[in-house]
Amino acid sequence: MILPELLRFLQGWKGAFVQARTHTMAVQMALAILWMLGRNTVSQRIILLRQHRVDWNRFYRLFSRRRWELAELFGQVIQRALPWCEGNYLVIAADDTLAEHTGKQIYNAGYLRDPLSPKFRYNLVLGLRYLQLSLLLPLYATGGDAGQACALPIRFVLAAVIRKPRSRKPLTAAALMAYAAAKQANTLSHYLVEQVTHLRSWLDAHGLRHKRVLLVTDNGYCNKTVFAMAVRGVQLLARARGNYRFYARDKQTGQAQAGAGFTPEEVRKDRDRPWLKLLVHFGAGQVPIKYKEVADILWPGAAGTRRLRLIVIAGTPYRRRKSAKVQYRKPGYLLTTDLTSPVAFLIQSYFNRWQIEVNHREEKTVIGVNDAQVHTREAVERAPGFAVASYSLLKLATLQALGPLRTDDYPELPAWYAGARRPSCEDMQQKLRREAWEHPELLAPYGLTLTPEALVAATRA
Repeated sequence: MILPELLRFLQGWKGAFVQARTHTMAVQMALAILWMLGRNTVSQRIILLRQHRVDWNRFYRLFSRRRWELAELFGQVIQRALPWCEGNYLVIAADDTLAEHTGKQIYNAGYLRDPLSPKFRYNLVLGLRYLQLSLLLPLYATGGDAGQACALPIRFVLAAVIRKPRSRKPLTAAALMAYAAAKQANTLSHYLVEQVTHLRSWLDAHGLRHKRVLLVTDNGYCNKTVFAMAVRGVQLLARARGNYRFYARDKQTGQAQAGAGFTPEEVRKDRDRPWLKLLVHFGAGQVPIKYKEVADILWPGAAGTRRLRLIVIAGTPYRRRKSAKVQYRKPGYLLTTDLTSPVAFLIQSYFNRWQIEVNHREEKTVIGVNDAQVHTREAVERAPGFAVASYSLLKLATLQALGPLRTDDYPELPAWYAGARRPSCEDMQQKLRREAWEHPELLAPYGLTLTPEALVAATRA
C-alpha cells in the first residue's frame, strides 16, 4: 500500500514546523493536493478537506505567514531516497520551468519568453519562472526490469526576474546602473549556483559530506557563471554547443597551448579519432551509441584554467516506421569538470536527465503546480514548492511500497496502454485515492476522510 508509506514520510515533516497543528495542516494540504481531480486550487483543496465552513483562511496563511523552510520538506526526499543511490555520487538534474498565470497582481509575474513557441517567432506569456533540481535514481542498477531512471524533485524555487523600476520621471544614471547590476546578478545561472551551494551545505550538515554531487544541465547553463562555481564535492556535466572553442592544456605551464584550438563539431568530423561504442539505458531498454572523448582541455573564455573533458556523441539512427528511410538525431556535445569518472557513467547520467522533463509535465498537467491562486511574495515562493514536495514524496512512497514496475496492484489500463511497464503519476494518484476511502482508519489521526462525493464536490468549486 502507498498510503501508509506516504503518511510515514509526511510524519517526517514534523521537525520543519514550529507547532504540531501547523504540521497537521501541512499533512492535510499535501494529501488534498495528491487526491485532487482536475484543477488544484487552494480553495478546492479546502472543500475537499471539508474545512470551508470553519476558519479556512488558515490554509492560506500556511503559505503566507507560517514559519517553515521549504528545503526541510525536500530534505525528507533526499534522506529517504539514499538507499536507491548507490556509490559516491548523487546525480542531480537542473532545469528551469515556466508557470503560466493570468493575474498581473501576482508577485513577480510578468511577460516571459514562451519555450514552446516556434523558433521563427518567439512568443511571450504571462507567468513566473522557477528553478528545479531533481535527484536521479538509477533504477536499472538494482538488477530489475525497470529499464530507466526516475527523477525526484529536491528543490523548486522562484527564480525572480528583476523588473525595471517604474517612474514618471526619467531614471537617473545611478538608478539605471543599479538596475543593470541587479539584473546581471539575478540570472538563472546565479540562482543555480546559489541553490547548489545551499544544497551542498545541507548535505554536509546532515551527515552526507562523503557524497559527491554531479550536476547535469542543458546548454542554457553551460556558461562562465556556472563553470566558475567552486563548491567542494560538486562536479558539472553540461551540454555544450558545437561551435565553442577549446584548447589543449600544456602540462608544464597549465595554460592553453598556442594555436587555433578546436570545436566539438571539428572533433566529431575528425576521421583520425575513432568512434567508441557503448550501451546506455534509455526508454524501455538499452540503446547503442557511438562517442569520442577528448581529455584535459581548457575553455579560457568561461572556465579559465579549470581542466575539462569533452565527450562527443554521434547522432543516433532511427526509423519512423519499419519501411521508412533511416534518419539521425542531432549529435550531442558534453562538457564536464569530472576528470576521473568512467565515461559510461557520465553519458548515462546525461541520458537520465530527461526525467526532469517528465517531472515538469506531471507537475503542471497532473499535480497543477501553478493552479494555486496566491499573490503574496511568501505564498508565490512556497505554495508551488509545497505541491512539488508532495508530488516527490508520492513518487518515492510508491517506489518504496510497490517497486519501480507496474503490477496488478494498480487499476487496469485501457487496451491502448496495455504495454505500460511503469506506473504513471495518474496511476499513483488513483491507487492513493482508493486506499484512502477503503482504509479511513489510517487518516483518522489527521481528522480526514475521503469519499468519491467529496472529490466531485471539490471539482465543482
